[in-house]
Amino acid sequence: MKKIILLALLFPLFAIAQGTPDVVLTSDRVWVKDGHMAAFKKALAAHVKEYHSGQWKWRVYEVLSGPDTGAFQINEGPNGWTALEGRGDLSAAHTKHYETQILPHISKSAPTLFVTFDDKLSTTQAGNWSNKAVLTRFYIKPGRSIANTAALKTNKAVWEKLGRNVAVWRTWASGQPQVILASRLKEGFKDFDNDMRAYAPAYDEVNGAGSYDKFLEDVARNVDSIVGEMIEYKAELSSMK
Repeated sequence: MKKIILLALLFPLFAIAQGTPDVVLTSDRVWVKDGHMAAFKKALAAHVKEYHSGQWKWRVYEVLSGPDTGAFQINEGPNGWTALEGRGDLSAAHTKHYETQILPHISKSAPTLFVTFDDKLSTTQAGNWSNKAVLTRFYIKPGRSIANTAALKTNKAVWEKLGRNVAVWRTWASGQPQVILASRLKEGFKDFDNDMRAYAPAYDEVNGAGSYDKFLEDVARNVDSIVGEMIEYKAELSSMK
């Protein structure tokens, strides 16, 4: 969140060629110290208003479930790699404000993630945001990325059949490879009232009898672990209301 020093390109070059200019999202998570919530929110809202308008807007979410419950997720973008590299160091005033007004209220932070949008697997656009979403994080085993992509591809027609807005993101040179499925809830948590058990029958209907069990076997071969999270957008802390 302070500066971009290096963009380490560890993915095949054909992935760049197939991308679109503004496909890169940066994502940070921070945890607030006990008793500092009100001060943190006030400082963050002031920081966003002063320094994160225009191209560098922030969308801030609260993590409601999963191992990171209680964290705040700060997303910037999507932007292009060229724009990110050309941004250079952030202003001294920006850095001073963050370090003196926000950092004193933070107990810990997670490493920055760079994630790229996969339009071929998604059923919605990168910028088609929702106020509430479910994130499903697939942590990919070494050497299983291509196989995992092939397995995930079989889900797109199922999502479309069920009317689900799913944005698929991939981490880029940010630790263990992840594929993140962002299921954007059109009506918020009301969407959970739909029978979630309908997914397996719909998958078999689209891909053939018994195919969902095969998909689960593929996941077991390709993925170290899966983490699910619910997140909620905080307009009062964000650039975009």
